Amino acid sequence: MDQRSKNEKLKSEIKRNNFTRAAYIAASLDLSEDKLRDIQFDALWQMAALNRNALGTKTLAQKYGVSKQELKKYLQERAKQLRENGHTKALAARYDMITGKYLTFEEWVKFYTEIWKNYK
Repeated sequence: MDQRSKNEKLKSEIKRNNFTRAAYIAASLDLSEDKLRDIQFDALWQMAALNRNALGTKTLAQKYGVSKQELKKYLQERAKQLRENGHTKALAARYDMITGKYLTFEEWVKFYTEIWKNYK
């Protein structure tokens, strides 16, 4: 696939809100480190906040070279910004099968980042 095709595919995946795929494509392009990191963090946000997929979040973070502390800080700050702007749908309590409880997003982040072993 040539550069132009990859750029078109990247735009398409971002438009479709498929950030994990977009991050994969972006890594093969000559993007700035900041732009690539922004797309990777959008993928992490989607995996964590929208999907509440703990294993997927941890796996992506490790693949992208994001430390547990950096991930936790990013998720907490983005959640804080959304809450301050009144966008709380993604932050509302949801049932978590592992704990058997309803956890707000902030509780979910705290729980999973504390139990993740072998992840620094």
